[in-house]
Amino acid sequence: MARDLPSATGRLDVVQVSLRDGLAEPIFGSSALLSVLTRADGYLVIPEPATGLDGGSEVEVVLYR
Repeated sequence: MARDLPSATGRLDVVQVSLRDGLAEPIFGSSALLSVLTRADGYLVIPEPATGLDGGSEVEVVLYR
């Protein structure tokens, strides 16, 4: 992760990300905004029990390509 990514406990979050120099950078916008999806290289999932992800942590990204 390129930076901290907060999440509410009890909520499953799917976050669009771009990959730059081996780091996943979250892309924010409205959930149904097509421009967010076109800029994303893939997505990651923050599980329900988590309160977010710390910057520098290793994450699994599902690639679109």
